[in-house]
Amino acid sequence: MKILNLSLIIFLVSIPFAYSQLTLVKDINTGNEQSFAYRISVVCNGNAYFVANDGVSGHEVWKSDGTTSGTSLCKNIFPGNETCNPQAFGTDNKLVYFLANDSLHGNELWKTDGTVSGTQLVIDSKPGVANSKIYVPFNEYETFAFINEKNYFLQNDGLYETDGSSNGTKLLYSIPVSYDLEKHNNLIYFVGRVSFYDSIYVFNPTTNKIQAIKYNFRSPGSLVSTPIGLLVSDNDKLYNINSTLNTVTDITPVESISSYSLKNAASFHKGFYYFVATNRNDKLKPYLFRTNGLTGGTQVYANISLDNFSSYGYFKSEGDYLFFFYNSASSMPTELWRTDGTVSGLVKLDSYNSSSLNSISPAKNVVGHLRKIYYFGQKDDEISLYESDGTQVGTKPIALIDDGFASRQLTTGLMKLKNLLLFSAAVKSNKSIGEELWSFALPIDTKNNDLNEQIISFSPNPVHDKVKIEINSDIRCNYSIMNLCGVELVKDTELNNSRIISFEKFVPGIYFISLNLNGTLKCIKIIKE
Repeated sequence: MKILNLSLIIFLVSIPFAYSQLTLVKDINTGNEQSFAYRISVVCNGNAYFVANDGVSGHEVWKSDGTTSGTSLCKNIFPGNETCNPQAFGTDNKLVYFLANDSLHGNELWKTDGTVSGTQLVIDSKPGVANSKIYVPFNEYETFAFINEKNYFLQNDGLYETDGSSNGTKLLYSIPVSYDLEKHNNLIYFVGRVSFYDSIYVFNPTTNKIQAIKYNFRSPGSLVSTPIGLLVSDNDKLYNINSTLNTVTDITPVESISSYSLKNAASFHKGFYYFVATNRNDKLKPYLFRTNGLTGGTQVYANISLDNFSSYGYFKSEGDYLFFFYNSASSMPTELWRTDGTVSGLVKLDSYNSSSLNSISPAKNVVGHLRKIYYFGQKDDEISLYESDGTQVGTKPIALIDDGFASRQLTTGLMKLKNLLLFSAAVKSNKSIGEELWSFALPIDTKNNDLNEQIISFSPNPVHDKVKIEINSDIRCNYSIMNLCGVELVKDTELNNSRIISFEKFVPGIYFISLNLNGTLKCIKIIKE
């Protein structure tokens, strides 16, 4: 097995560039005061939701459509200038759910439609000022799971569901010490502890039934939904749960593993799930693994050979590449790499003299758009917004933020709203105001803004001979077909007018159709019978 070593040195060629324009969305806390907008986390009905302080209401829930007039406080939940401590935002694309404290009910479940009257307490699960026991994972944006207009979440006594009303919020099943909620194939999975034993439970919203998966797990955790199955780590073991066949497959690599990072430093790309795991036989050094979800299909992809790989380094699949950041030690530069999945396709793109990029919440700080990624980077004393198309020449700063930029600014995150990037910053070009909400205009795809909105359905699945892709317009679309090993069986072929893809020549098994429309990709898992 060939192991890639990331210790090679690549020199970048300096090229001239011009900074693009940043736009102040709104001076929320007027003057040179700070609004400290953060948790810019969900988009619902054309608005991004976040937390900000206007100097009067404290830290409360705000919304913005990217314009000054469209940026407003949803409601002053905690009266006066105290904070309601809103967190764990999630959305069913109709309402936004979050946890907040209004001084009367403790930290409880709330909802908002963006209006004052529509921002309401859902239920006071712990009467009085006591806080609810809703389970909030390390990545707080994974607190809720949404299926068929129902919101599912965990408390310390079991699995709950809500339709947004007090009467429609109820305990479904009482299972002590419940944690690690994950939605997979319209089923709800979580870990529950009964009599000192941890088991993985699965709830079917259609049948309203729950059952424990019958397998001798020891200490399961880090459930993660992928196109190749529901992956779960269990101490030094790695398993794949097939929700269709109701089977558990041991996909543990041959290396002696100490721990897995399946959610933070991980991503699915071209038929494989990439993740970081530490090798017990090599001084607990981190390695980059990938798996196709099958027995014997989990292997080392790259020997990172570093003493301190940040477990929160970003992994982002965009276009042809999987991008990731890491730094070798807390005092070393953060490096950006990309891979196309091949041995020769692993390339270092750039390095930045701030390790802060690896110390912030994953998934909310690297944005993909039209085959490029966008992120913050620091060189010397300059913090800029960067973009990368996966080439060294195409990895460059595009907007200067500040030359005295505080590291805290890197924690506020990036949010894509239509063709805008939203973020909070104290920008050098406007020193008369403090840290406020800003935007950067992304390139506009005039033919298609969102492939997910265009694709209506695909059927049948499982398939015997042909799959029909239904799209609600006459736009052109190319597709590729890969097997579980990541081998392209059909490469970049234009979808015919009938929108039918033939599977007649393929043997039974699992395949992936990658639809490509102007650089926006959607991956579909197909079972051939």
